[in-house]
Amino acid sequence: MRRLASPRVSALLILVAAALGSAGAAGSTAAEGDVYRLTVTATIGPATEGWIEWLAPDSGRYRIEQSNRTYVFTGSSYAILDKRQGAHVRTGSAAFLGSFSERAAARDALRGFLAGNLAGVEVKEHPDGRKELHFRRGETKIVAIIEEKLSALEAQERKIFVIPSDEVTSSATERRVGSRPARPIRVYWFGPAVAGRVAVTAIENFAGPASGRGNTRPAQPDATVTSHTTFYERPAAKGKSSALPGQRPPAGEIQVLSQPVGSWTAQRAIKAYNGINGDLRYKPWPRTSVRLSNGEKVTVVPDRGESTGKVRSGFAVITRTTLVTVTGSGSFALNSIPGTARLLRPIL
Repeated sequence: MRRLASPRVSALLILVAAALGSAGAAGSTAAEGDVYRLTVTATIGPATEGWIEWLAPDSGRYRIEQSNRTYVFTGSSYAILDKRQGAHVRTGSAAFLGSFSERAAARDALRGFLAGNLAGVEVKEHPDGRKELHFRRGETKIVAIIEEKLSALEAQERKIFVIPSDEVTSSATERRVGSRPARPIRVYWFGPAVAGRVAVTAIENFAGPASGRGNTRPAQPDATVTSHTTFYERPAAKGKSSALPGQRPPAGEIQVLSQPVGSWTAQRAIKAYNGINGDLRYKPWPRTSVRLSNGEKVTVVPDRGESTGKVRSGFAVITRTTLVTVTGSGSFALNSIPGTARLLRPIL
């Protein structure tokens, strides 16, 4: 889901989004109000680029249409709709969506125009009555032409802010820590806290084969991957977490990732533990067996990818149903890994 964390939008649109204020958009429960369609043109130096924005000033929802991609913010979800790769959706709280709620370049200018607050906005009128909003975001000059106004009902009927579920090929959904996953996967975690760290959030990821209209490759069922990650943070993190967009893992962060043991990604990792990595052949990684608190017998494999010494960056736990990968920006003493692994338990 790195495409959701850092969507490959045009350079001008990135500059515009970066310059927007930090005021968050209202949630999906806010009154929709009227919806406006604007033609937006941004110019910085000799470069000029244009796109269409559908804006709901009251609720904060938007739709940005470019040649090959469309970006939709519904209040609770942000989606990239790619004609070749399908839809990639991120769903959760305002913190989990981060600055994705701010990508509509003309939102604040339109709000100011409708409220009669024209600070920083110059308004021009075409002979046909259309309004042009001229404003800047940093060094970027922007012109937004109001082309059309819809009622909330008309916008709903035309599905302006609808994310087509049949086109979703990947998703990242924020979950309450300790709650059962929505998809059929057996998930493990350490409970609410472990080693001075607290479980702050969880993400359920889904990735399937691209099925966009422009993709002619047949979908492969074994290409589908579902995973669940719980993030543990120290109090010193003060709300920061790599689960949030644009943030690096705070010191001491621990991630516990669960994925079906039969998935292609899990099988590839297990083969690497067993000494098979593509054309490479080597001795299987050392491992041990332990029993979890529920009596379940599992295999524990300390990581050797970054170090073979007395301190490791993480470890894997192989159960009958799940490959659990425990990693962290801190470190795990090799002799403590079996004991730490025993603390894992399934979310039932």
